[in-house]
Amino acid sequence: MKKVRWFMLLFLAVNTSFMTVSGQGDLSEDIFIRTDRDIYLPGESVWFRADYFVEGDNPQGQLSNYLYIDLINPLGESVAGSKYELKNGRAAGEFKIPNGLVTATYMVRAYTQFQRNQTSGRFIRKLITIINPAVPLAGYKKKLDWKLKVYPPVSISEGNEVVVRIHPAILAKVKEAFLTDQFGNVAGGITLFPNGLGTAMIPRQDSLAYSANIKLKNGDTVQTAVPAVKGDGAFSYEWSGSSVKIKLCTDKTSPDQLYKLNVLDGQLISCCTLEVKADDRWYEIGPDQRLFDEKVIYLVLEDSDGNIIQVQHAMHLPDKPVKLRVATSKDKYKTREKVEVTLHAAPDETFTGYVSVVKKGTYEKERNVIPVFILENPWLLPAWLEDKLQDDNSFIQQLEAALVVVDHHLKTGRLLPVSSGAELGKEWLPEARGVMLRGEVRNVITEQPEPGSDVYLAVFGATPQLHVYTTNEQGAFFFSLKHVYGLQSVYICVGNKPEKDLEILVNSDFVRDYPSFYTAPLLLDTSTRRFIEDMYVSAQVKEYFNTEDTSSRLFAQKAIRFPEPDESIILDDYIPLPTLKDVINEITPFVRVAKKGDDFSLVVLDKKTNQLYGNPLILLDDLPVFNVNELLKINPELIERISVINSTYVYGEHVFRGIVFLETTTTNFAGMELPSSSTFLEFQTLEDRAVHTSPDAAKKDQRKPDFRNLLFWEPEITIGKNGSTITFFCSDDPGAYEVIVSGIGENSKKAFGSAVFVVSDK
Repeated sequence: MKKVRWFMLLFLAVNTSFMTVSGQGDLSEDIFIRTDRDIYLPGESVWFRADYFVEGDNPQGQLSNYLYIDLINPLGESVAGSKYELKNGRAAGEFKIPNGLVTATYMVRAYTQFQRNQTSGRFIRKLITIINPAVPLAGYKKKLDWKLKVYPPVSISEGNEVVVRIHPAILAKVKEAFLTDQFGNVAGGITLFPNGLGTAMIPRQDSLAYSANIKLKNGDTVQTAVPAVKGDGAFSYEWSGSSVKIKLCTDKTSPDQLYKLNVLDGQLISCCTLEVKADDRWYEIGPDQRLFDEKVIYLVLEDSDGNIIQVQHAMHLPDKPVKLRVATSKDKYKTREKVEVTLHAAPDETFTGYVSVVKKGTYEKERNVIPVFILENPWLLPAWLEDKLQDDNSFIQQLEAALVVVDHHLKTGRLLPVSSGAELGKEWLPEARGVMLRGEVRNVITEQPEPGSDVYLAVFGATPQLHVYTTNEQGAFFFSLKHVYGLQSVYICVGNKPEKDLEILVNSDFVRDYPSFYTAPLLLDTSTRRFIEDMYVSAQVKEYFNTEDTSSRLFAQKAIRFPEPDESIILDDYIPLPTLKDVINEITPFVRVAKKGDDFSLVVLDKKTNQLYGNPLILLDDLPVFNVNELLKINPELIERISVINSTYVYGEHVFRGIVFLETTTTNFAGMELPSSSTFLEFQTLEDRAVHTSPDAAKKDQRKPDFRNLLFWEPEITIGKNGSTITFFCSDDPGAYEVIVSGIGENSKKAFGSAVFVVSDK
């Protein structure tokens, strides 16, 4: 059996996020997403590739056929949302970053509808940085709530580590940091990291208390005592196979007292709980393979009164990604010169993945400083770790210090476990036949669901569609829309019940809930500012000359229509009549107006069977109409054509006894008053699959300037024993560029490779 290694941490990964999310029953869907880079400007495109798995395998037949992507701002709000087709276990494309966004870290969140049966906290997440040079960065408050924090070690004894944290606003003013003992003597130095975290070891000295100190450049000193260790909780754990063993070593005087052990994943979501006693016995949790897919877990021990007495973290050391060999034909190129890159894997391995060529610095794998906002929002730590390739001791120590801060937040109640429940009262089905629009019909008076209601949905525009669904016992309806792309105008109404007592509620197709995570401004160093300014200039030139990176769209829309009508008349071919009732009775074949009391209706004659059909389906500019009284109020001069299908038409499980089509010369359905329960909405359907393009040899001498922050993007490339070759042309922007290659092979094995080249205008 392969040994799983867990300890306090070394993490190696590529520019990705990877997480298992269970749906219903024992089935789970996994998504593996990668973007072309990590740093963007407002208005730019994010190019991505997403791989889809069921139970760890990339299937030919998949549960879900559509992927949802949200761009979440630091306030937890969705600022952009798109849907993409998953085909053969893969989705690729682009989405635009809206203009006007402030500089901050944003979250790209990807999921399927089936995954909504679990908490949204486990959706795949990828962190990107969006920088808006036109919007000033927010600063810290002038009055600081704290300057120096110290987190207690397990015990005040030799060799135990003390973790300190300096407020970022004063970090640049710090001259030195050190420990002092109870007598005020210097007891050792504090190792500081660029984000304000620091660590120090308790020395071998005869002291019962210690303090952390920072001396500022102006001579001031800030001192904070190392807190006393509270509680006697302690436990040991061991990992074996796909389970974890826990032994509680606390309160030996009460071996029969029950404690609760809560196991949290990296998103602070409770995976399981276990009742334990302090009786030196090993308790086993598992098997739970999902725990081994997590990059970090937290073990939270509570006493019988619910008080947290101990928190301990553990990090997972995954396998290093396989190294891909990436070689450019030379190290330095002239502007607009052709570049050739060769890619090779080991002789016995094959990977599929992406290639991205970006400005050096926009891909953040080399940045090993944990951002300040991660310390305040540790549920983002697993997503942030996915982008890191660091394996040096400094990074390990820094990460250990960060996890001590998280442990402290959990123990003191600053952070609470997240519920693992799905959206209440809803069951989300896999989207296999089309993008799903779902909702429910409810009685306004009783506020109870209305089962057995025939709900009609019409899609307008160049590709009209009509769908009908009868609500289930919960009053719910489900529509699967195929062959439609972009933002569509949709009309929904109920056709077989009095509309005045009903209301239609449409469920949000995107998951809108997410906690805010903006607690500290983004700090940019000098080197980062330089290449951001360069990116900004390039983006401005590209926008000014209207240079596009996207080729023609690949998908075509299809209309779902009825067959050709049996009869059709154009009203201009006839003498004008005063009312629409006269038009129907006098010149429209096979259709007549009937009246019962004060209510009008239409009847259709089947010429083959000589049967009269009542209540045919009526479509006014593709809009279903059920109130004939309102229909007959339309001025006939606004009607261009009337067509008739005068036979029985089977539409799925619904049967229409004749169909009457009315086409108007207007864009507002001839001003007809619509039911109060009906609704119009703009529904986001699939994005067309866009293909990234770059200038070819025929265009390299054009006078139009070429300033691109992304030189090349190919989301689907296979790298095997025979290698692969890509070619592209440099832009007019000199500087260092990086070729990033990321792949995934059998059993989700990851691979990574990179190369750097320089573009010069000399």
